[in-house]
Amino acid sequence: MVLSMWIRLISYLNPLGCAPKDEKVEISTSKIMEGVFLHVMADTLGSIGVIISAGLIKQFGWMLADPICSMFISVLIVLSVIPLLRESVGILMQRIPTDLEKNVHIAYQRVNQMDDVFSIQDPHFWALSSLV
Repeated sequence: MVLSMWIRLISYLNPLGCAPKDEKVEISTSKIMEGVFLHVMADTLGSIGVIISAGLIKQFGWMLADPICSMFISVLIVLSVIPLLRESVGILMQRIPTDLEKNVHIAYQRVNQMDDVFSIQDPHFWALSSLV
């Protein structure tokens, strides 16, 4: 959730400078890149948690700092991965993409209006990737 917001922000700001400034930057919807970014963020959060907990243990002797930081980071990672998991499971279960759900009735109408089509029985629509 929070990390998804960061992904969109970083994609929008275009830190690599690949596109001209006057051109609208397209936000990437690649689930693979989102998963890679979440993995890197999890590693970064883990390292930051170790540094913070080590500082708290050394400075104040708080031995509970390490498990508390670990649990906090774990919760953040789980909450940020849930949207990615939902969309990935939807693709694997061959669900209608949410962007196309609104347009399915238009597809039904167009197919029904064809001359040689008498009726549609048991139609199925699904996506095989997230780049639809």
